[in-house]
Amino acid sequence: MGGILTKYHAQYFAYELTRSRAADDQGKFTASLQDATVDLNPHQVEAALFAFKSPLSKGALLADEVGLGKTIEAGIILSQKWAERKRKLLIIAPANLRKQWNQELADKFFLPSTIIEAKSFNQMIKSGNLNPFEEEQKLYDDVSDYLRSDKLYALPASQRHLMTMILRKLLSSSTFAIQGTLQKLANKLEAHLEGQSAVQLDDIAEEYESFDELAEEWDDNDEPKRKGAEPIPLEERALALEEKEKLQRFAALASTIQKNSKGVKLLTALTKGFEKLQELGAAKKAIIFTESTRTQQYLKEILETQGYAGQIVLFNGTNNDEYSRSVYAKWLQHHAGTDRISGSHSADKRQAIVDCFRDQATIMIATEAAAEGINLQFCSLVVNYDIPWNPQRIEQRIGRCHRYGQKFDVVVINFLNKANAADQRVYQLLDEKFKLFSGVFGASDEVLGAIESGVDFEKRIARIYKECRTAQEIQEAFDILEASFEEERQQKLDNTKQQLLENFYDEVHQKLRVNLQQGKEYLNMFEQRLWAITELTLNGNADFHHKEFSFTLKANPFQNPAIHLGHYQLLKSL
Repeated sequence: MGGILTKYHAQYFAYELTRSRAADDQGKFTASLQDATVDLNPHQVEAALFAFKSPLSKGALLADEVGLGKTIEAGIILSQKWAERKRKLLIIAPANLRKQWNQELADKFFLPSTIIEAKSFNQMIKSGNLNPFEEEQKLYDDVSDYLRSDKLYALPASQRHLMTMILRKLLSSSTFAIQGTLQKLANKLEAHLEGQSAVQLDDIAEEYESFDELAEEWDDNDEPKRKGAEPIPLEERALALEEKEKLQRFAALASTIQKNSKGVKLLTALTKGFEKLQELGAAKKAIIFTESTRTQQYLKEILETQGYAGQIVLFNGTNNDEYSRSVYAKWLQHHAGTDRISGSHSADKRQAIVDCFRDQATIMIATEAAAEGINLQFCSLVVNYDIPWNPQRIEQRIGRCHRYGQKFDVVVINFLNKANAADQRVYQLLDEKFKLFSGVFGASDEVLGAIESGVDFEKRIARIYKECRTAQEIQEAFDILEASFEEERQQKLDNTKQQLLENFYDEVHQKLRVNLQQGKEYLNMFEQRLWAITELTLNGNADFHHKEFSFTLKANPFQNPAIHLGHYQLLKSL
């Protein structure tokens, strides 16, 4: 190949190297096999292509005669999956062929692999490594699919949407949070099948402290109102029985998972968070928010084994654990005869726990009960172990620490399931649109005010989780949600501006603008020039979205002042 490679040729070559190909196109395997040390035969390539031809197929059987290279055919398929960045590939082979497979994958296809047998598997678990088969993800996927079912006998129709959202929240929180709830659902459904009682979920909601408040906020008119016990029709009993058995399997799987990868990562998050506090000069204190009391207990137990024993306080709706009672008793004794004791048992106990956190403990693990009514300006680290979908709840959480009297920047750490496309888009909206995790706190006021109700926003997200199954459907649904939110926000701003103009005295109006038309023309020109200068100045340091008049700042081109990276929006006046 002669001549100079121009940028246009380079672009064409890049396209050819990366473009998607048909399943039966031999070019599909070029990149994945370009470094393989095997002499491929046509029938081997054809067999591998056959395995990929039907995306709806649940598998393929490679059954060539002995010596014709079935291992090579499987290696081609594995190489293609590896080239597509798939890393969860499982080979189940006879025990006497384990080493042969391991060696041939390494020698002929340069694919790394690990041999897992009963002894090494058990050793992994004992040494603290998580289950290599990733039951956590399986549980998450299976329960998510179950919740998308058109009809669920274990959930009363009058609470279907609300309970589905709560179950998703518990599922995201921890396997410990969801396990008990799944078993209770199975037991309730079994009792209903036997004609003992209708499925009512008030006691199941004990796992999720905010149930009563959420039920009142949701009050969904789209759902049928609660009715009395209705027997399951005879022709549907088989389906209900199948659902009960499915719930029992889910609960059994959850009970076998003794460590959660999310919980293991908490120690790393705290270490990094405390390092940041040390840089700032802030006290070594953190509040960890979860939406489940079971998860709260689980986090306490794992942190106590990692050097935080005696440094943790819990805060929830009852505050009735043994340590909290002890803290309260000491607090009463210390403040006996003073006006610090209000006489309200619950209020005084809450204050006792806050005082203990301020004066003695390092970590407070809290449910949503701590998101309002307490002052924690002595703490500068907020960990959202479970992230609410309602942005106003997140603001309330951070507001416990970021309030009058806080002397340092508040550090916020969020836990996100990167394997879930919907979770990622929720976080993107909360971060980029609501500006909840960067910049000056309070910058989200304009946005939060524009959406009117965080509950409505929460419902719309819940609907996406229920209705969308593929990553593409999730992305499209969130794009629509984001666009409608932007439209609502702009409408709110326009209405506010109009109200301000209408209520100014004429004299003030004249001082602000010579006349409305000239003012509009001037603002339009100003915005265009500002946009042009911004584009020029940040060239190479930001990604610009011209249709939205927004950009994402990737790097700060200035030494001073400090500018937060992230998404910025030009507020158009017209």
